Amino acid sequence: LYGPEDYGMLAVFGAVVALLVTVAGLRYDFAIPIADSEGEAANMLVLASAITVGTAAVAAALVYGLGGWLVAATSIPALAGYLWLLPVAVLGLGLYQSFSYWEYRRKAFRRLAGKVVLQSVTRVGTQVGLGLTGFGGGGLILGMVAGSVSATGSLAKQVWSADRRVLRAVTLHGMAASARKFRH
Repeated sequence: LYGPEDYGMLAVFGAVVALLVTVAGLRYDFAIPIADSEGEAANMLVLASAITVGTAAVAAALVYGLGGWLVAATSIPALAGYLWLLPVAVLGLGLYQSFSYWEYRRKAFRRLAGKVVLQSVTRVGTQVGLGLTGFGGGGLILGMVAGSVSATGSLAKQVWSADRRVLRAVTLHGMAASARKFRH
C-alpha cells in the first residue's frame, strides 16, 4: 500500500511531532500522578493542557513561517501538503499525554486501555483505507493524526464526565501554585 518514500515522509513528520510533543506541556503532565491532592492534580492537568494548546499554536506559527524550509531541508516536496496537520498532531498527542497521566493517577487502566485500542484501530483503519485508494504518504500521516485525535477526544470526554467535580475546582491561583511547586 505504501512505498519507502511514504514511510520516509511519515518518519520526518513523526520526528518533528515527537520533538514538539516532548515539550508540549512543559512536562507538567509528569506531576499529575504525583501531586499531593486531587485538586493539585486537576490544576496540573488543566495547566499542562493549556500549555499544550499554546505549544500547538506555536507549532502552527512555525509551520506558517518555516514550513518551506522544512520541506526543502528534507527534500520531501509531498510533505508540504500535510504540514498543516503538525499542530493538530501536537495538540492531539500532547493532550493525550496529560489525560493519560490523569487516568494513571485515577487508576483507570481499563478506560485507558480502551483508548489505546481506539487509537490503534483508528490509525490503522485510516492508513489502510487511504492506502487502498492510493493516497500515498499523506495517508500514513492522516492515519497517525486521526488515531491520536480520536483517542484524545474520547479520553477527554470520559475524564470530564467522570471527574467533572474535581476539574471544576481548578483556579488560576491553584495552577500558579502548582506550577511553582513542580517547576523542576
